[in-house]
Amino acid sequence: MFSSIQKLLGLSSKEDADGYQSWIAKYDTLTEPEHDWIREQTAQMPDKPVFSIIMPVYNPPAKVLKLAIESVLKQLYPHWELCIADDASTHKEVIETLHAYAQRDSRIKITYREKNGHISAASNSALGLATGEWTALFDHDDELAEHALYCVAREINDHPDAQLIYTDEDKITVDGKRYAPHFKPDWNPALLTGQNFFSHLGVYRTDLVRAVGGFREGYEGSQDYDLLWRCVEKVKPGQVRHIPRVLYHWRAVPGSIAEGIGGKNYATEAARQAMQEHLDREGIRGHVASCPENLNMHRVIYQVPSPAPPVSVLIPMRDQVHLVKTCVETLMRITQYDNFDTIIVDHDSQEDISKTWLRDFAAQPRCRVIHVPGESSSSRIGNEAVRQSTGEVLLFLDNEIEVLQEGWMTEMVGQLIQRNVAAVGARLWFPNKTLQHGGVLLGLGGIANSSFLFSMRGEEKGFQRNILSQNFSAVTGACMAVRRDCFNQVGGFNETDLPNHYNDLDLCLKLREAGYDIVWTPYAELTNHKSQAQLEVSERETDYIRKRWAKWIEHDPAYNPSLALDHFDFSIAKISRLSFPWRVVTQKSNSHNIL
Repeated sequence: MFSSIQKLLGLSSKEDADGYQSWIAKYDTLTEPEHDWIREQTAQMPDKPVFSIIMPVYNPPAKVLKLAIESVLKQLYPHWELCIADDASTHKEVIETLHAYAQRDSRIKITYREKNGHISAASNSALGLATGEWTALFDHDDELAEHALYCVAREINDHPDAQLIYTDEDKITVDGKRYAPHFKPDWNPALLTGQNFFSHLGVYRTDLVRAVGGFREGYEGSQDYDLLWRCVEKVKPGQVRHIPRVLYHWRAVPGSIAEGIGGKNYATEAARQAMQEHLDREGIRGHVASCPENLNMHRVIYQVPSPAPPVSVLIPMRDQVHLVKTCVETLMRITQYDNFDTIIVDHDSQEDISKTWLRDFAAQPRCRVIHVPGESSSSRIGNEAVRQSTGEVLLFLDNEIEVLQEGWMTEMVGQLIQRNVAAVGARLWFPNKTLQHGGVLLGLGGIANSSFLFSMRGEEKGFQRNILSQNFSAVTGACMAVRRDCFNQVGGFNETDLPNHYNDLDLCLKLREAGYDIVWTPYAELTNHKSQAQLEVSERETDYIRKRWAKWIEHDPAYNPSLALDHFDFSIAKISRLSFPWRVVTQKSNSHNIL
């Protein structure tokens, strides 16, 4: 169905070692005229929200504490208050530094705790000082980009219904060198179950933070993750906004999580406790475990109800018995799922060996053959198979697939039955153990392609996204589970415009357009014996998909505009697709690209 291999010429996954420094110089260094433009735009804003920046402090090195506070004082947006709670610091220089800054600027408010209570208690003390409509979380050794609060204020003006806002981030050394940028996707609730990508810069409606009870003690190290889950439960998905700009610099100092999560294993345990309690509050049956490929990341194992939802496995066939035999044999022998039937959708098989095999197959329990003669159209064949099947879950499976795991179907159904999910895709490998399908990204390599294509097992890429469950805009129909009611709601596969190619991509995007989520899970793994050769796609189908889904191809919410479309591995784009409105004022006097 979906043509997963586009013709990609000269693509490489190797990134220039200095690529991020070049990106900073080109896209993330503001000039004085640009400062002035931002200040002018701020003055013209209809809504000028006040940000309460919450900063718990306990014995940081005085140098980095000063850098943190100075980064707030340098904000181009002036409507803020820095709410500091000193958690009974014992270093005299820390107290002196805080006192000096409080004397310098009336927007700096400090409370001194008499007893050390750790970060949750200190954060609540800082929250008690807050009078702004919005609360921004800030660590005592980090830095804000000078235009951070302006960008957030602009987002609030553009989206007044917003409740939660997050930005991209990077890390910064003690000496001030920035590195390891995290270019994030737009709101991605499935990914949030594996990692706290929201993190920095996280900005919350103050009323919302107080309504859910603020920070909870006992979740130290992941207190913001716990807060986030409780807030997410109270808002609509569209009220969580992402600003795809690097507005927060996370300081890597000895012992910090920025330097390495292994230094704070208690944070990992607190994160899983917070997420498990979220599942329990929401009535979601499942438990939180570690990601098998990175023990510091998380995985939710969803419980499938008993009796399990009936699944109809739909496998197309036209001769090539050797392929379909492997597919069906491994499906029946390895899969452990209590309630599925297997339907071979035969399209004019001519060989005697095929006809004999089909008769033998149909004689087995829970096995059926549907004959769909006539025009060769994978969309028509798929739609007819759906009409003649009965399962609540439609599991489309190419006959080149080989099943590897006993629990793959349980994993896919477990993801599919979650709230608002309409389709689920699996992690597919080529026989040479390189990745064939890691979730579809729009615009990658042209129209669409698999993320992390040809990557090796065991590699961690793209901020660990190649090993974590997450939302994508589409998944491949080579192995795709779809809710029957959702499939019918959007009209199934498009037989008229996409008879043979891109029909799975089109189906997924119709589901997304209808408001549903698509999930890719790496915990359902299969081998796809499909050739890696380029597949021919008709010009008519290509033109249709480009026009029908132009907006999604231009910007896929699962992919950051600062990442490359000519690499598969989430490399930094040579030319950012992000707009920089402040560049207008200097376009004639400098060499910056106006995007």
